[in-house]
Amino acid sequence: MKKRHLQKNTDHIPDGFTLVEAIISLLVLAIMIAGLFACLTFIAGSAQRATYETQGNMRVIKTLELLEQYPYNMVTTNYFPIEYVTDNGELVYAITTTIVEVSSPTIHKNITIDHTWKDGGIQRHTRYYSIKPE
Repeated sequence: MKKRHLQKNTDHIPDGFTLVEAIISLLVLAIMIAGLFACLTFIAGSAQRATYETQGNMRVIKTLELLEQYPYNMVTTNYFPIEYVTDNGELVYAITTTIVEVSSPTIHKNITIDHTWKDGGIQRHTRYYSIKPE
C-alpha cells in the first residue's frame, strides 16, 4: 500500500505578525502617545501663563488710566497703595506703584508699576514705566 502525503496549500493564507513585531509596534505607539501628552501639557501651561500675564496687563492699564485722570499734584504714591490679592495666605498677585518727581530737564513724575504674581509655584514679575508731565 502506497502512503499518500497530503500537502497543505498555504499560498492563500496571509502571513501574520509575530509577537515581537506586535510588541515593537505597541512600544512605538506608547512613545507617540507620551509625546503627544507632553505637548498638550506644555500648551496648557503656556495658556495659563498667558492668562495671568493678560490679567496683570489689564490691572496695570487700569492703574495707568487712573493716573491720566488725576491732576498732577494728586499723583503720588500715597494715592496708589499696594494692590494685592491672596488666596489661603498665598500671594496671587500684587501691583506696586512708585511715583517720583523729577525736575530735569522738565518737571514731571516718573511712574513705575511692578506687577508680581505666582504661576505654578514660581513667582513672576513685570515692570512698567510711564511719565506724568506737569
